[in-house]
Amino acid sequence: MWSAGRLVPVPAAKQRILLAVLVLRAGKVVSAEELIDLLWAECPPASPRVGLQTIVLRLRRRLGVLGQRIVTKPPGYLIEVGPDEVDVDEATRLAAEAEHAAEQGDLDGEARLLARALGLWRGEALADIDVPSLQATDGQLIGEWRLRLQQRHLSARLSVGKHAESIGPLSVLVGGNPLREEFISLLMLALHRAGRSAEALQHYERTRRTLAEELGADPSPELRDLHERILSGDPALKLVGAEEQVEVAATLRPVRHMEVRVPRQLPTVPRSFVGRVRELSALDAALAQGNGLAAISGIGGAGKSWLALRWAQRNAARFPDGQLYVDLRGFDPSGPPLPAESALHGLLESLGVERTRIPSGADARTAAYRSLVADRRMVIVLDNARDSTQVAPLLPGGESCVVLVTGRHRMGGLVARHGAAPLVVDTLAADEARQLLTGCLGARRVSAERQFVAELERRCAGLPFALSVVAARAATNPGLPLRSLVEELKERSTRLDAIDSGESATNLRAVFSCSYDALSAPAVRLLGLLSLAPDPDISWQAAQCLAGTSTVRKVLRELEDASLLHQDRRGCYQMHGLLRLYAAERATVDIDAADRVSAVNRLADFHLSFAYAADGPSSAGRAVMALLETRPSAGGGQTRNNGVAGLGIRCRPVPR
Repeated sequence: MWSAGRLVPVPAAKQRILLAVLVLRAGKVVSAEELIDLLWAECPPASPRVGLQTIVLRLRRRLGVLGQRIVTKPPGYLIEVGPDEVDVDEATRLAAEAEHAAEQGDLDGEARLLARALGLWRGEALADIDVPSLQATDGQLIGEWRLRLQQRHLSARLSVGKHAESIGPLSVLVGGNPLREEFISLLMLALHRAGRSAEALQHYERTRRTLAEELGADPSPELRDLHERILSGDPALKLVGAEEQVEVAATLRPVRHMEVRVPRQLPTVPRSFVGRVRELSALDAALAQGNGLAAISGIGGAGKSWLALRWAQRNAARFPDGQLYVDLRGFDPSGPPLPAESALHGLLESLGVERTRIPSGADARTAAYRSLVADRRMVIVLDNARDSTQVAPLLPGGESCVVLVTGRHRMGGLVARHGAAPLVVDTLAADEARQLLTGCLGARRVSAERQFVAELERRCAGLPFALSVVAARAATNPGLPLRSLVEELKERSTRLDAIDSGESATNLRAVFSCSYDALSAPAVRLLGLLSLAPDPDISWQAAQCLAGTSTVRKVLRELEDASLLHQDRRGCYQMHGLLRLYAAERATVDIDAADRVSAVNRLADFHLSFAYAADGPSSAGRAVMALLETRPSAGGGQTRNNGVAGLGIRCRPVPR
């Protein structure tokens, strides 16, 4: 930092980070939480706020009189600066004046003003600030802006005939940025005008090979056109006189690799979407409070994507800069999750960035993406996310956008670290399920086969995916009586077969398998064992006996976070009936038979012992103990499901 023409060094690394952040946000309050995160990342001290206050105090002392400009203002700190006291602000003013000069035809003035702006740089921005996240955002943006100013400056120099003097600086820029065609085109033109056309053509050929080898791409149409014009000796490339300088300058303006584009990418919501009034209202309320991020979770097939799309489409008028949609394939039968880097590539293309100019690396792409959407009012749907880690690089940096994230995982990381509003999507209510079937089958058919429609609703247990698949089977086979579908759904052995229309995207087993295959080994085992319990509700104590392990609560949390279990107010865990069938199927393959029998025996012991403890040595209690002692052993090849179910014991938490 400079004060009265004197450089004030700041040797302490933490103080430099603090000063850099405050100056980058000059005049704006930076919260203490953000500063702590940038100063210590994942390893904050025991008392981070005290540590922050200490660094602020020492920085104020180091800066002397200038230190008084660091002001404490809840919820953090800000630095007070005047016009052009920050070199970035001064460079911005000079660049604006240069653009005005160019519009007036003063190309010499444009070149001089841009040279002054570039002279304010004294190396790479934030080079001595060891904060990767800051370098990947602010540092990357400032570096990119500097390159654009250099491009404009050298373009202006060529426009006024300074070809030979520009070859050196352009060669340096091309060497450091071999894929930036705007620099290559300027260098080719400078060489051509300086009588070195052969070298210009060699540069084109070198660029063509590099693009093909590294990106599998061809040069842009603009660069190919310049190559053809040099080959043909186009006289229009020669700078003839001052009258033509403005016209030539216009042809040499930096190639716009980002056209202004208003994307409209939201898919259509299926006609079978019904209800969800409560969930839509919850989203309205959460996002109306200034929270621009919602995390929508639920079991596979609950209709999370449809809900997010319906809200986005209903509110599209609020977002004049467009709508973005990305299928992150977090749980997709057809393939692995979409890497964040690939998702960012698609987002940048959607925002108008040419494919050959998209930066490499997730951090650089995130920085470019955030800079493009920073001041745009957009709604962004990040659909079918695997987890918070996949989503974090895709979140905008500003507050002008609303982001709806859907996924089967509850994404606690988005809630804890990014302030997302959580929304858990449950199954449909009975009246909503009836609306769905009526919309697919028609009111006349629903009325004519009312009793079978009610049975379809019950067997699908309110799961929108299951209802839609069964309805689609009926709709595409109008001669198929609903009674036939009901018969398939009644039998446990064929119920999942009935919820399959012949494609992986409409196969309930395929939907559930994506969640199942993502679980840890202990979670796979516990889910399978839970599916064998005779009661649909189970306490964590009973689950612990079933699993035969003391770490069951951690595994239960994993299943709950994956939306495969739901904990009610009593503390009991519940599983959707169709998922229970699927898990039981998988258990016969993935869990050893002896392990399954032993688990059910342990659960029987738990329930019988609990009943005896509640009953005492009464006749009923003695009958229970008799049952306990005469029950077949694990080696007898018979489980005790029937005996336990016959007791009629319902789940209730054991007193702690």
